[in-house]
Amino acid sequence: MMLPVLVGLAEGACSSGAVTRERTDTWIAEQRARADADRLFLASSPCRSSWPQRSRHAEPGVD
Repeated sequence: MMLPVLVGLAEGACSSGAVTRERTDTWIAEQRARADADRLFLASSPCRSSWPQRSRHAEPGVD
């Protein structure tokens, strides 16, 4: 259930050029092996898009 999330993040990093295809494929294979062994763990923070947004025209330090 978590593996598709991780694969999607890795593919996004690869397509943006942040990491190579080779490194992406290796990392995904490592995560698949962890999932197969029931040793995969994913921690995340709340989605920033749900946080209140500051006005683009607000003064620094003022929300």
